[in-house]
Amino acid sequence: MKKIFYALLAGLVLQAVSCTPLRLALDPGLIDQSDCYPVQGRQQFRFKVRINYGPYSTLQVRRGAVNSYQARVGIRFSGATQRIRLIQSSSNGSGHDTVTTFARFKQSDVPLWQGRIALPLSYSHLLTGEIHSHGEPRAEFVLFRPETASRRQSLCGHLDIPGEALIEIHSIRTLEGNRPWLGATHAGLRYEQDGRVLGQISLINRGEVCLAKNLSNRVERCLAGMSTALLIKQDLE
Repeated sequence: MKKIFYALLAGLVLQAVSCTPLRLALDPGLIDQSDCYPVQGRQQFRFKVRINYGPYSTLQVRRGAVNSYQARVGIRFSGATQRIRLIQSSSNGSGHDTVTTFARFKQSDVPLWQGRIALPLSYSHLLTGEIHSHGEPRAEFVLFRPETASRRQSLCGHLDIPGEALIEIHSIRTLEGNRPWLGATHAGLRYEQDGRVLGQISLINRGEVCLAKNLSNRVERCLAGMSTALLIKQDLE
């Protein structure tokens, strides 16, 4: 009888452990120094998606095809076949931001950057875009990977906000409990500026966005805008 009881108990414990939702490990620099927001709306029907987390919410999301495009900031490329444009608002009354992303580039495309972002020819970009507020350029960003992709390569992008130090984007593949992420895509992304972690985004399940406290309104809105674009894009490999 005891053997049956212990067998049932072990089965229940195993089931509970296996059903525990996966969660991205929080960077030590963000512990007690950030606000983390669960994401709502990410799993909705893709043509009616509305992303909400913390004070941020999308007002409009549009997808479409594009053959070529010249950004007004510094991005130059041709051959992208997918475009997403979203408008995001903040409940703190700071206004609306428009984020436009481009993806699915031809392998032969070589982007030329007039600003601080420079890509070696041995790298290809997965996603590029820009953020505008009231029609004025606010930031531009790019996600990339080496042609010889390696899981040890953590740096995978840049976010360039004029007047600010360049923000590095690093891939995260560690879950809570120091467990490695075994999926094919990134478990999440981390934003760093001059050695300080500004925030991170989890791309697992519905997603989660963590933003460091005491960020300037401009930097926080750019991080939030890019994070929303990544949540909508989803597939980054």
